[in-house]
Amino acid sequence: MTNVYKKQIEDLEIILPTFKIASAIIHYDETSPHMHIVSVPIKYKSKNGMFKQVGKSDVFTKTKLIELQDKMRTLCIASFNKEYSLNNVLKTKQKGRNKDINVKDMGGYIEMQEEISKNKERLEIANKKSLELDNNSNDVKDIVNNLKTTFTNKDKYVLNKDDKDKIDKFIQQVDSTNKEYKKMQKLSIP
Repeated sequence: MTNVYKKQIEDLEIILPTFKIASAIIHYDETSPHMHIVSVPIKYKSKNGMFKQVGKSDVFTKTKLIELQDKMRTLCIASFNKEYSLNNVLKTKQKGRNKDINVKDMGGYIEMQEEISKNKERLEIANKKSLELDNNSNDVKDIVNNLKTTFTNKDKYVLNKDDKDKIDKFIQQVDSTNKEYKKMQKLSIP
């Protein structure tokens, strides 16, 4: 694979001679092997200033980047196939998912991140209360299933103070969990 990446650098230098490569590092230790290139885009004969300048906007226009990517994809798979005696084809290019965020929009982004963090905390609280409710629900079921009828009337049951306190606590937990659930229904992530 190293030879394929070397060929990529050679191809890049031919296609974009104004893109001066300082270093290239291949990463094999991650899920997908890839290469990081550190380089400087150069423009010549500037109207103002020095004869040779850094020129990112001149070297990398949107159109030139699209053309560069198309050429490099074609050359990469050709180099790969030649190196490994294969006849593979790359997947068709799809619309990118990257989005640029302007500095002026970062305020909204930061607020959204904070809101997501708060919502995550609320969700964790609601989940914790729900688990506690599940555990205590079994205790209340046991209490109700083991109630004894009064001696004089079989339609009335005797409830001792400890069991009554457990049921009262359970009712409070149900109310609290319902409140958390209602808060969760108001959550919205844009």
